Amino acid sequence: MKESINTRVYNKIKEDIMHLELKPKEEVSVQKLADAYGASRTPIREAVLKLSQEGLVNVKPQAKTIIQPISEERVKQENFIRKSLELSAVPDFLYNCSPYTLDTLDEMIEIQRRAIKKNKILDFCEIDHRFHKLLFNTASKELAYQVIESSATHSQRLFFLRAKQSGVSEEIVEDYKKMVDNMRSGKEELLERMVDGHIEQYYSVGNLKKQYPDYFV
Repeated sequence: MKESINTRVYNKIKEDIMHLELKPKEEVSVQKLADAYGASRTPIREAVLKLSQEGLVNVKPQAKTIIQPISEERVKQENFIRKSLELSAVPDFLYNCSPYTLDTLDEMIEIQRRAIKKNKILDFCEIDHRFHKLLFNTASKELAYQVIESSATHSQRLFFLRAKQSGVSEEIVEDYKKMVDNMRSGKEELLERMVDGHIEQYYSVGNLKKQYPDYFV
């Protein structure tokens, strides 16, 4: 089914926000966005309203409309949601996963490894979403994955900013490889510790706030 103009405009603007093409604290307007995306003002207004509800755009009547800066406090709350849901899904994933599932995860890791070597950040992130989606689908926790995807808008921008600044670390795929090895051996407690550490390491603000103060609040 062909997506509507409203959906297309919304998806493109959100994609550009998430990938920092539209930068945190950048001033925008309905007319500016309409010109940039080749759309009329109505679908732009609807997209901006929806994005404001998702915490990505700050709309103030009679004032500037800006791309929301990355909130350190929101990142912490998003990580709490991510960690809680991912850790809760581990037992069901281990119970349901098959050799085929684990082989598929291994294949995704190798694709990510190649993307890192070519510095293709978008390709890496696309596979990363598929990797985590498969984990939740296998655990029969599809809604949990949707909750993370819809809420983790600030932490995902943070991850992308770090990747743009210094590239995606190969340590990530090594972590994933170790996780899959633990999945194969059914080491639930060790797997949970790795998931916890992975989130703390790659979805924390760290020194990025000092390097990009205008991007944060």
